[in-house]
Amino acid sequence: MKANATEDDWSMTVTFSGNKAFTGPKSFRVEAKSVYQYPLTFSPQIEDDKFQCQMTMNNADTGFTQTYNLRGKADRGPPVRQLNS
Repeated sequence: MKANATEDDWSMTVTFSGNKAFTGPKSFRVEAKSVYQYPLTFSPQIEDDKFQCQMTMNNADTGFTQTYNLRGKADRGPPVRQLNS
């Protein structure tokens, strides 16, 4: 979530480095006096507990940068259905 309490709109860019299981929009805009809910997605292709990624958000209008260290774990889910023979 990105909160903008200022009178100016913000143009944000996002970069990911590390595991490709984490994704989201590469850029977004936060309007003045509003909150933007960033849609971060975790989509692992295998079971593992070692998913790591660094996500960096850069505000092109203020020059402010925030870096987040992301970790994910993918467990085997419950069975979807039973196979009958």
